[in-house]
Amino acid sequence: MTPMLRGAIVLGCLSAGFAGGAFARRASVSPAPRRAEMPAPAVPPGGLSVPDGTLPLTTTSAPVPKLDPDPPGPSAENLRAQAAELRSRIAAAASAEDGRTLLGLVHRLVRLGEPGFEGAAEALSLLVAASRQEPPGLGIEGDELWRLLLNPDLASFEEWLLSDPSRGSSEMRAQAASCYCWQPDVNPVPLALARLNAETDPEVLKRLTPAFFFATRENFSAMADLARAQSSRPDLAATVLMWLGKKGGEEAWPLFQPFLDSPAPEIASQALIWSRILRPPVQGAVVAALSKDPDVPLQLGDIIVSWEGLTVGNAGQEYDLFQKWDEGAAVNVVVHRGDSLVPLVIHKKPKSIQTRSTLERK
Repeated sequence: MTPMLRGAIVLGCLSAGFAGGAFARRASVSPAPRRAEMPAPAVPPGGLSVPDGTLPLTTTSAPVPKLDPDPPGPSAENLRAQAAELRSRIAAAASAEDGRTLLGLVHRLVRLGEPGFEGAAEALSLLVAASRQEPPGLGIEGDELWRLLLNPDLASFEEWLLSDPSRGSSEMRAQAASCYCWQPDVNPVPLALARLNAETDPEVLKRLTPAFFFATRENFSAMADLARAQSSRPDLAATVLMWLGKKGGEEAWPLFQPFLDSPAPEIASQALIWSRILRPPVQGAVVAALSKDPDVPLQLGDIIVSWEGLTVGNAGQEYDLFQKWDEGAAVNVVVHRGDSLVPLVIHKKPKSIQTRSTLERK
């Protein structure tokens, strides 16, 4: 029997069965299994092949084609050549008093990375000097220079400037320090901790300390170590302790205790002030800063607890009472000093006083 004849017979049988009442027998036929219930077909070790054997289908994925690597960036020699070409334009821009061209050169040189940093420093020094003139020179305003220095692209350049005093003038490095502390994409604390131990320029030191606004718990011990290392510069050590108190909270209290006996009054007073703020013996307003006046009996670290018979629970209340103080009137206050409550009569209003609220007592 030929294959064609066999196929015709099978087709005829199927057609007759369908016409002979396949619908009547449907109820007795088991439903086809759902796809999820069907067993997976067995795959022979060699894979599957189409009938003609020309296209084997295996169960393994085809290899992912390798992508071409990114083209290499400019070579160091090329970057140095670009930097030299840009730097050669600085003198002409300065002669023409074209500050905006100098601003653009700073930005373009910085984008070349370290090969362009020396040229950027040269152009920036001219801009900083001009911004201090009255009226500002080179046709730019001071805020234009600040906007340039606050550009995130300049963060690595500012780090470079701050890492070596020979790389720029005191004024330029101080401005770089101020802007670096507020760059949006960097954590300025590690650089501040490193540079404050090595820096000798007082203006740069002052501009770097605000970096501790971003200090976290992992920085607190290093800040205490820095204050200890800078005991010969008590103003700097006291500033670091102030930031430690502001950011550290109650858990920083033990770090202040070694400084209470410091021979430097600035350091000892900061340690006392923050010890009393963070773990207060009483609730009130701690005297944190006070104008020097021998006629005012208040001391740094005093906790004002009463003012003319009114309880003082925080610095806000003290501030309101101070603002209402009649210049010529004496006031009666009670302060906690040492381990005792001390009544005082203040006959003269101090020129300035700053208090901080104690933390809530536990």
